[in-house]
Amino acid sequence: MKKDKVICHCYNITVAKIIKAVEKGTTDWKDLKKELKIATDCKKCKEHAKAVFKDIVKEYK
Repeated sequence: MKKDKVICHCYNITVAKIIKAVEKGTTDWKDLKKELKIATDCKKCKEHAKAVFKDIVKEYK
């Protein structure tokens, strides 16, 4: 997946921003939501964002 792909349009959260959060130690979905506000506004991206986050955590662990 391209790092510049936007996952959450409400807050302009890209794959790269999720990767950066995971590299800093974020491995819990609730923590990612607090840190980036991902999937907290319209919530249309929630399921896709969770899946992308899960894959990134697996890859960068």
